[in-house]
Amino acid sequence: MLKNKIRKVMSIVLSAAIALSSLVGAITVSAENKTFALGNMSCVLSDDGTLTVSGSGAMSTVGVTSRPWKNGTCTVDDIKSIVISDGITSVRNFSNLTNLTSVVLSESVTSIEAQAFNGCTNSELVIDIKGKIESVNSTMPFGNVVGKIYVYDIDSYNRISLYATKATVELKVDTSALKEELRKLIDETKAQYPEWFYTPESYKGLKEKIDNAEAAWANDTASADGLTAAQSALKSNPGLGLVSIIQGALDTANAINTTGYTPSSVKALNDAIAAADALSKDAEKVQDKVEAAVAALEAASKIDETGVAETGLKKK
Repeated sequence: MLKNKIRKVMSIVLSAAIALSSLVGAITVSAENKTFALGNMSCVLSDDGTLTVSGSGAMSTVGVTSRPWKNGTCTVDDIKSIVISDGITSVRNFSNLTNLTSVVLSESVTSIEAQAFNGCTNSELVIDIKGKIESVNSTMPFGNVVGKIYVYDIDSYNRISLYATKATVELKVDTSALKEELRKLIDETKAQYPEWFYTPESYKGLKEKIDNAEAAWANDTASADGLTAAQSALKSNPGLGLVSIIQGALDTANAINTTGYTPSSVKALNDAIAAADALSKDAEKVQDKVEAAVAALEAASKIDETGVAETGLKKK
């Protein structure tokens, strides 16, 4: 009898110990990860302070006093980072989280709603916006945010910059494609407009553009804006090359009315026109020959009022 009672007592104690162990385990898990709702979204707050928000569609509005960090579920200081999962299309409800240092918005997020991060004043805060933002509510979506905001397309950059006036908004773009485009443009420009195609003075402007583009291409930390600017400069007017210079001089000479001038001076002009025209069609033309031909055209085209100059059109 006594033995049976002892066995029963020991069984009860053992069962209680198992139950207590299970309870302690459950409490520990609960303490490490808190699960709760934020409007129509599900949240998990890990022990390292990361709040992961999951759901789909637009995030519903939750009154300030009903938010988990205001109703006693957790505290403002508990939340150090926020991850908005894929599937959520708009964000709101995270104002005044002053201990927040990191926010990552998935590519599915396209809208930032009113006061989404207003009052998140930690200077170390970095908001990483992976997707393309199509709309930003004008009511203090980033009020008093003084950290950094990373975006990945120019439209998002322009929209967010309007409202994140105290933060540093950075356009983060993979510049490898831009560099490849710039390299191709540099090589094409050099091939299409070689130095010999210009007079020394006229080549200065294009050379400066090419040099700047080469520097941007070689710069490992070049920004997307810098690379784009270098491309735009190269695509702009390359200046007057030799062909343009010859053609310009020919157009001016051919437009002269030679009536009333001596045959010999007209012949000299026509000879200069013929020589320049032949040179303009010569694939092997060189700069010094072009300069000489243009100079001869200009000299032969000039009207000699005195009648004693060696060159120029002389009146009969």
